[in-house]
Amino acid sequence: MNIDYMSDLHLDFYIDPEGNQENYTAKTRAFLQKLLPENLSEVLVLAGDISHFNQQSFDTLHFFSEHYKQIFFVFGNHDYYLISKKQRRKYHETSNEREKELLEMVTALHNVHVLRDFAVFTYNSIRFAGSTSWYPLETFEQQPGYYNPLLTENRLVHIQMYKPIC
Repeated sequence: MNIDYMSDLHLDFYIDPEGNQENYTAKTRAFLQKLLPENLSEVLVLAGDISHFNQQSFDTLHFFSEHYKQIFFVFGNHDYYLISKKQRRKYHETSNEREKELLEMVTALHNVHVLRDFAVFTYNSIRFAGSTSWYPLETFEQQPGYYNPLLTENRLVHIQMYKPIC
């Protein structure tokens, strides 16, 4: 199985999510369309830092969910940041509230799975696991059953391929 991989989109650096909604949607979809490879894989791993704004992150995940059979998403540090007084008030001064909101939003997307705390998710005989790793792991042996890590700054995604026992 081929797997597409993206990270660190930082969309709000390119498209203002708080501007005109009609322009925002069109610009976002056009921007994301350019990121799609010519030959799409079945799976997309999106390893964090989509945007500083949950609605923009959700819109991005929704766009990709229309093009891929399965998406695995890992939160990045920018997906937790509260970058304004307005956000700090909205999320009661805690990034956990921002995380909870995006997790709730993502439940509407049947083919998007958030990888957290190295919980394993199996899709077509391939095991996926990941987590936002704010601190480096001592050794990979501490997380048994994982290998082939894709490491991008502070996000770690493990993909393990195996043959099912029949």
